[in-house]
Amino acid sequence: MREVELPQGFHIANVDTKSESDLVAEVIKKCYENINVNPEIVKSWSKHPVFDPNLWIWIIDDEKGTPAGLGIAEFDPTIREGSLEWIQVLPEYRGKGIGKSIVLELLRRLQGRAAFTTVSGEVNNKTKPEILYRRCGFQGDDVWWLLIKNQAG
Repeated sequence: MREVELPQGFHIANVDTKSESDLVAEVIKKCYENINVNPEIVKSWSKHPVFDPNLWIWIIDDEKGTPAGLGIAEFDPTIREGSLEWIQVLPEYRGKGIGKSIVLELLRRLQGRAAFTTVSGEVNNKTKPEILYRRCGFQGDDVWWLLIKNQAG
């Protein structure tokens, strides 16, 4: 497992999942053009059976005292799967190694618990998350598709 190296001037903090759902939603929305996540949706994630509050982290800008990035992972103890669900770096902080720090810290927290870890993301995402995951040691070319049944009509 690679050592987590934070850029100077930043630190890791746990997300307070009970009181920071507004801030989590705000950070996610700032990182995407077309995702409308609200605090109620964020709160609903804590009710999932794979929720683990230790797998919700911030990277905090020490100077400003505000988040520069957010990481949310899940852990399924029945199949020992870790899943990196949200790896977000605010646009003004990209290219500084914050995303890599988030991924490596979440993997460190999953170490010894998860038999394997998966990542999720959009195909053709302009931020090219595959590059980040490869820099963090992810290998392989497996692609899983999520199919959603259309409830209309």
